[in-house]
Amino acid sequence: MEERARNLLIFQTSGMDCALPVESVREIVPMAMLSAPPGLPSGMAGFLNLRGVAIPIVHLDRLFNLPEQRPGLNTPMIVLRGVLGPVGILVH
Repeated sequence: MEERARNLLIFQTSGMDCALPVESVREIVPMAMLSAPPGLPSGMAGFLNLRGVAIPIVHLDRLFNLPEQRPGLNTPMIVLRGVLGPVGILVH
């Protein structure tokens, strides 16, 4: 079990403890500027401009129907290797 835990990125978001396989993490962006254009789908928090690539950012609070926490302009994010391209999640 200890070996398995070494291969996980463990973090907390929206008051939940979460774990992701390390190999699925592309990058951790500690102080990212989030842009949120009007008309976003409810599960999205906005986009992150990561070296010229627009990464969609998912809002786990909304996806899991949790009490929503409003992110600040500079919010920690984890960018994952998605099947269709990178996707990010807010961490707060």
